[in-house]
Amino acid sequence: MIKIALNGGMPKSQDPDVPATVDEYAEELRWFVSQGLEYFHIHFRDDEGNDTLEQSIVQPQFEALKAMFPGIQIGIGSPLLYGRTSGMRLEQISRWDGWKPDYISVNIPEEGCDELVELLNSKGVPMEIACFTIDDAYTFVEKDYIEKACRVLIEVSGEKDGAATVQKARNIYEYLNGRYPGVECVIHGEDIYTWDVIRWAKAKGHSWRIGMEDIDRDENGNKIATNRELYLHALEV
Repeated sequence: MIKIALNGGMPKSQDPDVPATVDEYAEELRWFVSQGLEYFHIHFRDDEGNDTLEQSIVQPQFEALKAMFPGIQIGIGSPLLYGRTSGMRLEQISRWDGWKPDYISVNIPEEGCDELVELLNSKGVPMEIACFTIDDAYTFVEKDYIEKACRVLIEVSGEKDGAATVQKARNIYEYLNGRYPGVECVIHGEDIYTWDVIRWAKAKGHSWRIGMEDIDRDENGNKIATNRELYLHALEV
């Protein structure tokens, strides 16, 4: 699997190149679908450009894109960023009625993770459960999240160099795969060493993710303005 993470929760005031409307998502998806890609991750926005989980805002945008591109899978995020609290997140998702995304990402280190997993499981929402560190992987096993996860996200960053970042991803993957042989993992970074991580993931045949949610620079720090350019660069590294 190659997944494109279009935008994250970053506002346009922070990066005007980040797509934030249905028209902008559709423009990018049209090209990616033409290249055979099927898996996408989008943080839907309200009229003020804020990341939201409100069904009344997310569902119409989600369904508009699914109608245009019926073969794709669209996941959403649930991070505690941009003012969202765990209580707000639970309240918004608890009100989902008769709708769910194709999948949602859940971050193990965040406050309220257990409650969120239980709520999403009760609603039948497929979950990508994210491990950022080896301790998160230990928690994944301890909490038996494998029973509720459709796949694992391995998200690594914050290390001193590319080799250390890749080793971090390798440690998480090998630990989880040792306990759940063949477990589906999607691997990506969140800083300049993203490119080292993608190079390693590709060499090992692992699934990987790229997009403006994760990085907007090449390995030399040069700005990359679109998800399409990021993807094409990822194919070259």
